[in-house]
Amino acid sequence: MRPFWKKRPPAERPVRPATTEAEVREHAEAVVHAGFLDLADAVEQVTEYFDGDGPPTARVEQIVRAAWAARAVAVGAGSGTDDHARLASAFTALAGDGIVGRMDFTCCQTCGHAEIDDERGPARDERGYTFFHQQDTERIADGRLYLAYGAFDREVTEEEVAGTVVDRLRAEGLTVTWDGETTSRIEVEIGDWRKPLPA
Repeated sequence: MRPFWKKRPPAERPVRPATTEAEVREHAEAVVHAGFLDLADAVEQVTEYFDGDGPPTARVEQIVRAAWAARAVAVGAGSGTDDHARLASAFTALAGDGIVGRMDFTCCQTCGHAEIDDERGPARDERGYTFFHQQDTERIADGRLYLAYGAFDREVTEEEVAGTVVDRLRAEGLTVTWDGETTSRIEVEIGDWRKPLPA
């Protein structure tokens, strides 16, 4: 599976104008903000995302390192329980409900649904799942997170799985929106995300 930022063949790449440092900085801050990539992977992601359409590679790396340093300070300055910790706690509780929960899982929603079965335990007694993928991860900085979900067991409906996920999220104090339709993902409001940066 190719991570979503990896280079595509030339014929697949859209034509776009040269990238400014401000655009690189904005993207770097979004990539670093979520806290799932280490510094080396963050540099690689941002560099390959722009694919030579902007500042030199050395300058892109400087921008990413600056974003990383600033984020480390922001995370360290926070106090109390943040939304990442609340989400992690909800996912732990969901495991007890027989629902697999994964963060930053696969490159996209299609791959997530296709590969989540591999996350089941040896007994394979889980009844459902929920996850957000790598492209969702980048949007955490925008204050919104969307969770996909589904059922493993034909005797369990997607509505039941989603309802359990929503209840667990709200029990942790997260603000959640879901319209009850299985064509809609679960929306989680993110106001204070302080996942520690990887070492």
